[in-house]
Amino acid sequence: MAIEIDKLLKMLKCDQDEKTQKRAIEEGKKVKHISVFFQTGHKNIWDNCAKIIASHSDEELKIYLRKCLEWLQDANWPGYDVIYNRIKIMPAEMIINEYRKSLEDAQKLEDEMWLIYLSELADEEECKGLYELLTEEEKKIVDEFSDAGLYQDDIYYDVREEYITYLRKGMTNEEATRQIIEENNWCFASEDKGALLWLTLADTQWKYGRLLDEIKEKAIECIDSGVDLKKWKENEKLYKKRKRVLKDLKERLNSNQPPKKEVEQFKRYVCSWKIGDVYAFKVNEEKFMALITIEKEKCYPDNLCPVVYVYNKLFDKVPKLEELRNIKYLPQFFMPEVQGEDEKKSYKTLIYIENETKENIKDYIYVGNNKKYRIPENEDNKQKACMCLIKHFVERQLFSYDKWKKLES
Repeated sequence: MAIEIDKLLKMLKCDQDEKTQKRAIEEGKKVKHISVFFQTGHKNIWDNCAKIIASHSDEELKIYLRKCLEWLQDANWPGYDVIYNRIKIMPAEMIINEYRKSLEDAQKLEDEMWLIYLSELADEEECKGLYELLTEEEKKIVDEFSDAGLYQDDIYYDVREEYITYLRKGMTNEEATRQIIEENNWCFASEDKGALLWLTLADTQWKYGRLLDEIKEKAIECIDSGVDLKKWKENEKLYKKRKRVLKDLKERLNSNQPPKKEVEQFKRYVCSWKIGDVYAFKVNEEKFMALITIEKEKCYPDNLCPVVYVYNKLFDKVPKLEELRNIKYLPQFFMPEVQGEDEKKSYKTLIYIENETKENIKDYIYVGNNKKYRIPENEDNKQKACMCLIKHFVERQLFSYDKWKKLES
């Protein structure tokens, strides 16, 4: 007798015993319409769902290829490897149409990780022939995101993100470029890393419609000199691919760049709390805790956020200033298991707040101001303030309080 689908999905959870999971997978293979197994419900069933999907024949999977390729958007998703390894042994002629559509979707979404994983698929030996079936334009995209592409190096992402961040902070194109070069001066001076930086900066500026002549000249000089190709010579296949990537990049840099892409400016958040301000906050329906602001610290991208001590006590109602006078502070970051009672401790917490989460601050109740706050004698001054997102702050303080309370008892 067939198991009901809801019961089957529960049996597929990764925390079930091995026997239950194996039985659920075998039962799942009998289900006629396998669409129910495509990233349905909680991720804790995805790996087993992928095993069910992968057990089907090429012909059976043909109509589900788009969904299979969508699974490759994130290599951290459970079942990714199972689905990837199943697709790569399917005939290239069967995959090509849906592969093209996925490539197009990934481009529209500007989903670079998906483009990288799709490019890896086209490069697989088992998937031989898929790359050859692509158009020249599609090959350029795949090459860009392949092992020999610009996008496979961390330097590309670091430089690009820095450049865009500076634009979002209100810098002009020239100012942002100068800042990148100054901050990465040692890297630009290196022959191989310097070449990649010029190529990366030129590629990013072109895509944002902001390519400066001097950056273009530097990048083309790097391409023409062949300096970037040196490290690829040991692998003939990657060398040829890298050569094509650089050829395409040079053509792009010499073409008319797209219109200037608008970059949304950061909206700076400045916390209104003053040094010495004490606030109470609810940790559950019945109890309160309290904190005191001791510093302000600049956070990404340019926000000014509070650094606080948290009082190590639960209150039945909002406490008054005088009630807090002799209360110790709650240790942060380290738990009792790794930080003994007698060791120096970290007490400071940097509450990260930005414009999108500033509404959360309204839940904090002003108690008063105490500029003559105590500094703990056993504070570890070498430790920086532990950062915590405001949306997790209350939960984390209650967790820490319970941990240290158990140690005391």
